[in-house]
Amino acid sequence: MPDLLATPSVDMGRPDERLFELSGSVGVGRTNRRSDVFKLQTLLHREGYLDAAGPEDGWGGDWGNRDDYALRRFQRDNGLVIDGIAEPEGETMSTLRGFHLPPVAAPVATMPVRGSRHAA
Repeated sequence: MPDLLATPSVDMGRPDERLFELSGSVGVGRTNRRSDVFKLQTLLHREGYLDAAGPEDGWGGDWGNRDDYALRRFQRDNGLVIDGIAEPEGETMSTLRGFHLPPVAAPVATMPVRGSRHAA
């Protein structure tokens, strides 16, 4: 599997979009394909919900209690349904993806120019 954590998109420094693509659901009693679990673990780690221990120290494709706790905390903290499940097109993955979208530029407020019809 390519190192999706270290593969930012070229233009915005965001993670590779493939990191957000699950082929099945992840959580207790779900499909839990290793590649999907690793992606979700990576995203939870990036958001500060899963500690810095990497694949060699406890996460890397196997779903466990620590992962379930991290996912439920993420869901709680973000006002989502707290079910410990991440569906490919569900609200948990949408929320995670939303954290990594490019920032939207705020409209620039302009001051009226002296002498214009809008000047006070």
